[in-house]
Amino acid sequence: MLTVMSFAYMLLGKNEIFYPETPEMPLYYTGFYWGRLYGVYWDPNIGALMCCISLLLAIGIFSKNHNIILRIAMGCLVVLDVLYITFSDSRACHIAFVAGVIVFAVYYIMKNRRNKVVILFAVVAVALSAVLPTAIKSGYNSFAVQKSTSSSSGSHSDSGTSSNSSGKHSTATQLVIRPKETNAADISNRRIDIWKSAIEIFKEKPVFGVGHNTVLAYVEAEQEDSYLINNDHMHFSSMHNAFFDILVAQGAVGLLLYLALAVWCIIAVFKNWKQISMQLQGIAPAYLAVLAAMVCASCFMSEILYVCSPMSFMFWMALGALMQTVKKEEGEHYAKSAKRLSRSV
Repeated sequence: MLTVMSFAYMLLGKNEIFYPETPEMPLYYTGFYWGRLYGVYWDPNIGALMCCISLLLAIGIFSKNHNIILRIAMGCLVVLDVLYITFSDSRACHIAFVAGVIVFAVYYIMKNRRNKVVILFAVVAVALSAVLPTAIKSGYNSFAVQKSTSSSSGSHSDSGTSSNSSGKHSTATQLVIRPKETNAADISNRRIDIWKSAIEIFKEKPVFGVGHNTVLAYVEAEQEDSYLINNDHMHFSSMHNAFFDILVAQGAVGLLLYLALAVWCIIAVFKNWKQISMQLQGIAPAYLAVLAAMVCASCFMSEILYVCSPMSFMFWMALGALMQTVKKEEGEHYAKSAKRLSRSV
């Protein structure tokens, strides 16, 4: 519904800007701005990540269920989500999308090692996930520019003036997805400068960090020349990277604890994957794909930790479902062992 509404905003030309009350808050857009589809989301990256998670879950449901109506619905959802990821021009979420599809591909290849058709289909799916958004973007931009030029030329020849022509040209050009040249100066879109600031803070407070909600207060008091508060955009309170967020907020101790948790979960899940797949009945690969996509996206966005978003919620729900199955298997194993021991006694 949100994706459909976003495209409705774009097609109807509904655009709005909401100005912040404090410098810590960004501008909020709706509609189509700066060559990116915001739609009804306050940030195209947020919208694209929601669509990415939605898409991966839809693939999981499509694979698990054979109901034709449900499969058609999931197919339509996948198409809508791919289109939003394309029009949002979120490179981070494009990477997350590819990572999620790779998880599905590896799962089906491992499950059907001798089936060359399945292997070929998996490889093609990964290639399409990498190429399709770029191809759609390129094709749409060519169409939009051509339409803008023809509309401008027609208006000029009919009226004999350029005033109406320039207006139409400007409106049409706004609907071109952000071209690659706009990111040539800073391909990271400020992230590299933000990450450098995170390292500067970490060097000053390497053990326990400065706390999550006190980053700006610390920078204003101790690092007045920091890029976080000295830039032409806004005050940055997050590092646009989950790992740098932890490093700044909790220091090396916090990062090591989170990495230890991550390693423990990875080992537990892959060690018990057979049981997990049986108990979750085909939806387990979708949960694993969601985790992979979220981790990739969190290298460029502040997600998973310190935020309460639908995507972070899905990350912890997916991880919780996998780990709950692991603990259930362990509990049943201990219960059987205890029962055998009691019988022998």
